[in-house]
Amino acid sequence: MNWLDAQPPKSVVYVSFGSIATMTRDQLLEFWHGLVNSEMRFLWVLRDNLVVNADGEHDQQINSRYVSDVWKVGLDMKDTCDRVIVEKMVREMMEEGERSVGMRRSASEFAEKI
Repeated sequence: MNWLDAQPPKSVVYVSFGSIATMTRDQLLEFWHGLVNSEMRFLWVLRDNLVVNADGEHDQQINSRYVSDVWKVGLDMKDTCDRVIVEKMVREMMEEGERSVGMRRSASEFAEKI
């Protein structure tokens, strides 16, 4: 928390896959590369059981679409886990565009309700 408190306002991306999503090690590494390549500060929450050994059905798509389309506080990667896409989306989220301003507004509304 000390590190987070020391960062400038609106300068840290929060990354979480929720409680259901799973991914392979390769997908996790792609996501990590995208975050690092974005050159943005990030706080990444990883569960112990996030990484699976074999490819299979992933629930991440359901959660990400809900967060993106219903709550409007995140971006949906459209079932793609690629470092270039992750980097692009992180940059888009952190720049002062219409989409990022809307997500920040939605996040602030959630914070007020909570």
